[in-house]
Amino acid sequence: MVLVAQNLRLGDDPITKFRSANVQGLLVYLVVQPGHAFSRDVLATLFWPDEPDSTAKTNFRQTLYQLRKLLESDADATRPFFTVTRQTVQFNPDSDHDCDVTSFLQALKVGDLATAVTLYQGELLPGFACDSLDFEDWLRRERQRLHGLALDALQQRTDWLLGSGSLAEAKALARRQLALEPWRELAHRQLMQAHALDGDRHAALAQFESCQAVLWEELAVAPEPETAALAAKIEAGEEISLQSRPRHNLIAPVTAYFGREADLAAVQDRITNRDYRLVTLVGEGGIGKSRLALEVAWQLREQFADGVWFVPLVGLEARSSLPDAIATAVAQALDYPLAGQQSPRDQLLAFLRERQLLLVLDNFEQLLDGAQLVLDMLHQAPGVCVICTSREPLNFQAEWVLPLERLPLPPIADPFLNTTAVPQEPTTFPAVQLFVDRAQRADGRFQLTDDNQADIVTLCRLLVGLPLALELAAAALRHQTIAQLTAAVGHSIDALATRRHDIPPRHRSMRAVFESAWAQLAPAEQAQLASLSVFLGPFSLRSAESVTGATLYELQTLVEKSLLQMQGDRFVLHALLRQFAAEKLADFPENEAAVQHSHYYLQAVADLGGALNGEMPHLAVQRIARAWENVKGAWETAVSRQDFAPILDALIPLSDFCQIRGLYRDGLRLFDLATDQLQTVDLPDVLAQLLAQRAAMLVRLSQYAQAIQAIKEAMPMRADNWLMARLHITWGEALWRQGKLAEGEEKLRAALRFVEAISDQTLLGIIKFHLGVVNDLQGKPQKSLTFLEEALAIWQATGNLRLQGFTHNSIGLVARKLSQAERAKSSLEHALRISQANDDRQAQASSLNNLSMLATEQGQFITAKSYLVRALALAKTAGDVERQARLNHNLAWNAQQAGWFEEAQTFAERALATFWQVGNRKEAENVRQLLGELAAANAKKGVAMKPHPEQTQDDLD
Repeated sequence: MVLVAQNLRLGDDPITKFRSANVQGLLVYLVVQPGHAFSRDVLATLFWPDEPDSTAKTNFRQTLYQLRKLLESDADATRPFFTVTRQTVQFNPDSDHDCDVTSFLQALKVGDLATAVTLYQGELLPGFACDSLDFEDWLRRERQRLHGLALDALQQRTDWLLGSGSLAEAKALARRQLALEPWRELAHRQLMQAHALDGDRHAALAQFESCQAVLWEELAVAPEPETAALAAKIEAGEEISLQSRPRHNLIAPVTAYFGREADLAAVQDRITNRDYRLVTLVGEGGIGKSRLALEVAWQLREQFADGVWFVPLVGLEARSSLPDAIATAVAQALDYPLAGQQSPRDQLLAFLRERQLLLVLDNFEQLLDGAQLVLDMLHQAPGVCVICTSREPLNFQAEWVLPLERLPLPPIADPFLNTTAVPQEPTTFPAVQLFVDRAQRADGRFQLTDDNQADIVTLCRLLVGLPLALELAAAALRHQTIAQLTAAVGHSIDALATRRHDIPPRHRSMRAVFESAWAQLAPAEQAQLASLSVFLGPFSLRSAESVTGATLYELQTLVEKSLLQMQGDRFVLHALLRQFAAEKLADFPENEAAVQHSHYYLQAVADLGGALNGEMPHLAVQRIARAWENVKGAWETAVSRQDFAPILDALIPLSDFCQIRGLYRDGLRLFDLATDQLQTVDLPDVLAQLLAQRAAMLVRLSQYAQAIQAIKEAMPMRADNWLMARLHITWGEALWRQGKLAEGEEKLRAALRFVEAISDQTLLGIIKFHLGVVNDLQGKPQKSLTFLEEALAIWQATGNLRLQGFTHNSIGLVARKLSQAERAKSSLEHALRISQANDDRQAQASSLNNLSMLATEQGQFITAKSYLVRALALAKTAGDVERQARLNHNLAWNAQQAGWFEEAQTFAERALATFWQVGNRKEAENVRQLLGELAAANAKKGVAMKPHPEQTQDDLD
């Protein structure tokens, strides 16, 4: 038998002789869910919901008889299509059949996208209708699920084909996506890329016009900045990059989901309704809040233009501002670098203001005092929706709270009646379904039988339907029987229901389960699990081997027992279980895991110091970023133990990383922890080095007075030439950034004298670079160029690609002032290529802006505009509001020079509004001057300029 989305066949013949639509519907319902035993009563109610029970059951018996008669005359007697008992009906997964739906899902599971996209040929049972609204509702949801999976597979397969150069196939799959969803902007971009890579710019730009028309007609919106930027690049004839920013950071679910179908549908319905933009899932630890939130997020991952983002908040601490700590966590999940003087909260709100995205804030209960930030996001960013998981509501009027109940359990029989406590159909209850599924995953031989179902029901009741407890118990079945496990949990189950105040709330329903799982471990396994609690977040096999001595076999054993989970190629310990294991670690006083963890991660950062300033810095940055939570934990452990040797080894690379990634506040917090601890220890040499890096972080945060104070504190503590040079460089930068150019140059020249005594090329290059910038600001471009060329020669000799990029950008600006147009363009393009290779988006925007000014001066107005449009898209992605204003100002200037006065006014008004908003009066005055010039130009032509609402001196004063 063959089932496809549009029709059914028996052998080579179509199956068309169904006596009713319900017969066909029942067949499809069973076949697409093979191996699942359904209660007869449930199926009768599903297909005949409006009939009395007796009539519905009779109808079901007749329908099942007709279905079996239709199919099983040709079936292999040893492998019948249906497994039927007095209570259940199940389609036999081992029967001789093919089903495109299950084959499609299996292909996705193993990553065979080519097969998956071939199998999906349209919606399941198109045009089907029957008398059951409940069945049609299930069919609608199943169609939507398969539709979303197919689009995701088509998108990924198209990306792969583009990357492999199979452009004809890529175009075909992009068109298939658009046939399914004409407004799918990512598919429009893929088709534009395919045409451009195929050398057909005309077709690529025609596709962009088609995208614009469809989006406006269907959604009344303009294309995303990323699409517009791609079109500008194609129009300018630039090379097309196939890299695209991910639209989510979710991990695909790998296990079946049970018992919360109604909750899942309700949350999806609310969060996609503009009147319910804040949903809070509330319940005890282990109830499944995070899993439900992830299921919703995964199913909606394509429905938000700017993506769906999971933000873990476990262990988040704030030494000063809780909203800033939460904002920093959200920014890290979004891969949005925080920088500048504004608080993380204000920067995040500015970034979100124009976004359409879904945030999942997980484990919010510890941060309720900072919940106002969530409300601020809703107020200031109308396109943002939020799902929170918490043990308590946030208590806002805007909040829709869904308290999660434990999974439904079989009822307990009335003790006064002489009846069995085991229900007729235990598999109809989600708690039992979940337990049986996870038990079968742990041991493929496990089956629910008449002999063990009473014990299974008893165990599920003892575990009170708590999903995490059920999963842990199921994993333990590999080493004991159901009866033994039930007895073990039953021995301490009273603790699960206790209200004693001396037991923390998060343990009242889990401690007995954890203790039971712990008791089943061998002593070596117990020590290993306790040791792994030192990891803060995911960790690799190599990390585990180095820190705890764990082998792959030992880790896999813990995975099999559901004590560890896999995330891609890394391991992770559930947050609640990690707390439990950390308590147990105290029972192993000789265990050195915390110390080993600290040394391992700090040494790893120290070892990457050279790479951060080498030819491929982005690889080193990625490695540290992936382990950042563990790196911070390692630093904190070393500080608490006053273990300053590994801190000093990691100090410079860690500071470089924080500056590259814009994690200035993280760096400052870590350095403050160490300097505070050093107040009680007489180690002036160590304190001086930490103060030097603290000053560097303060300069990046525009806190110049505090930076200079830290420098002055450090100077008397250590008088070696290297540190004195480093301190004077930072001092000089702090001064020139405040406009104190002569004083800044004086400090930089003092640094130069210290460096000359030690011949340190890295510091020498940094000094030359800053002297070049200072001389440029002093109006000495030729002298500036000499310093910058000397700095560039040093970076080229030492292979420091990142600083080469900065220096090329500055050389380009100075060369432009010297009217060396070709050199300016060459240097700026070189800087752009370096910033693109390093995925440094702020540096890219800076180079594009500088290239645009050069193009405008050369009369290449369309080229200049394309540069600025690309830069503006990057600035919007980064949430850099002031940079957006400067770019709009430059767009206005470019349009003015080109004679496009109406367009110039539009851009100038945008720039003026933003400069007025952020309080930059000097730049606002410059824009007002430009608007005045535009008004004068239009007056000559007899065209009136409309006044701008902020264009008054009073507003600026």
